Amino acid sequence: MLIKWLIRSYKTMMEVFAWILLILFAGIGLFVGIEMDNMGLLSKSISSDMYPLIGMGIGILIGLLFEALLLAPALVLFDIHSKVEAISRK
Repeated sequence: MLIKWLIRSYKTMMEVFAWILLILFAGIGLFVGIEMDNMGLLSKSISSDMYPLIGMGIGILIGLLFEALLLAPALVLFDIHSKVEAISRK
């Protein structure tokens, strides 16, 4: 019974997990951007206010790439499972 519930609610749980993971990567990128500004690692032609935004943008891009590589195959497997289950009911 628990396994059936997990399979039915897996897509919803993965959606919530994906948003949380993306927000986490954005926060890490923001922190890295602030630290890079404090250390003066990048060029001085960029405004000091832009470092956190650049870091957040890069963090979001890395998060999306991470999610595409790890979450998408799992969702495909569960989609195949639901289609096989629908075929077996017929």
